[in-house]
Amino acid sequence: VGAELSDVSVAFGGVASETGEFLQVGAFRVLGVSQDDLEREFIAASEAEGDITGFEQSSIAGKDAWTASEEGMSVVLYAKDDTIYYITGDAALAEEVLAELP
Repeated sequence: VGAELSDVSVAFGGVASETGEFLQVGAFRVLGVSQDDLEREFIAASEAEGDITGFEQSSIAGKDAWTASEEGMSVVLYAKDDTIYYITGDAALAEEVLAELP
């Protein structure tokens, strides 16, 4: 996307329950990069590496997102301005987190 490494910020978090439910969230901010470019490049990189494929546009918690499923877990990509959020795990927990994002 033409950014310098100094333009990139990354944060990760996660939670797991005793019953096996889990959720991981990553946020990648690239200063000055458009929401559309982040979505396009993140999806292309994920699919090129074979990590996650088959993303489809969805509406979750009133937000436009990209979703896929991989080995029984939900994968959600949501971009807002210059930040993209990568959420994996339990679909209901992912929806709760997405509802709280900007």
